[in-house]
Amino acid sequence: MFENFSKTEAARKTFVFDCCRCFFSGILEAGLNNLALLIAIRVFHASKVAKSILVCAWFAGFFFTPITQVWASRSKTTSTMQFSKAYMLCVSGIIFASIFAKSFAVFLALLALAMVIFKQPVPLMTDVYATNYSSSERGSRLAFVLMILPISTIIFVSLGGKLMDRDLQNYRWILLAVSLSAIGSAIAFSKIPSRVLPEQKEKSYLT
Repeated sequence: MFENFSKTEAARKTFVFDCCRCFFSGILEAGLNNLALLIAIRVFHASKVAKSILVCAWFAGFFFTPITQVWASRSKTTSTMQFSKAYMLCVSGIIFASIFAKSFAVFLALLALAMVIFKQPVPLMTDVYATNYSSSERGSRLAFVLMILPISTIIFVSLGGKLMDRDLQNYRWILLAVSLSAIGSAIAFSKIPSRVLPEQKEKSYLT
């Protein structure tokens, strides 16, 4: 728990494991965004509607993040990073299941669901940054961490594209790598010091 760490130790552990998380998140973003669309088009010859669903699902995840925030704030025993770990394990299982999908409809539904769940830890990380980092170091640490994500995304998209060019059936190996990256992300989340999110009382703006 967060209470077991000093402020300095919490900041150090947060930075180290957030770097690891962003590395895996880059792979997940590449797999669930760019490569998922490539797989849908080249392997399954997706229709315009199917392609639109994939694109919309990527952004639809943000629509549900307020629910995640409220749910986490009402938990009395589960820390924010425990929630995030659970989400990533769900993402891993869903992506792994998509490897064995017999129809494109099932494949599409699984990947869309994985995309939505993948976005849920985003608001929970803001509490970690606010709690574990001092105001004087927050900007520089976040700037460095956020540089890792696009780098790993670009590298994995490039490698995944080359594998698809060699053999379209390599998409299963790509999805396996993405699934394993979700597990890596879950482990990184579990190592980041976090707290149980304090419940936010509803305010009335009518009085």
